Amino acid sequence: MIQFAALLRKDNQPVRYLVVDDSVFARKNLIKMIEMFGGEVAGEAGDGLTAIAEYNRSKPDIVLMETGEAGSAVRNSSIRAQ
Repeated sequence: MIQFAALLRKDNQPVRYLVVDDSVFARKNLIKMIEMFGGEVAGEAGDGLTAIAEYNRSKPDIVLMETGEAGSAVRNSSIRAQ
């Protein structure tokens, strides 16, 4: 697998991602791409409640989430508010 130069924050640490999708297949593929580009996966979640808990636990730089699933508006609002 090709490894690209790491995406870094201003403090030279890798960008940390939280991956949220109800599809395990989609999550695993996104995680693989993040790691190929030198990012760090801070956590992953398959539902809204787990996403909020993982966000609070890991404090990622970026949240990648599917927005079309049921309850996503409430979850997105909860994460944005924090």
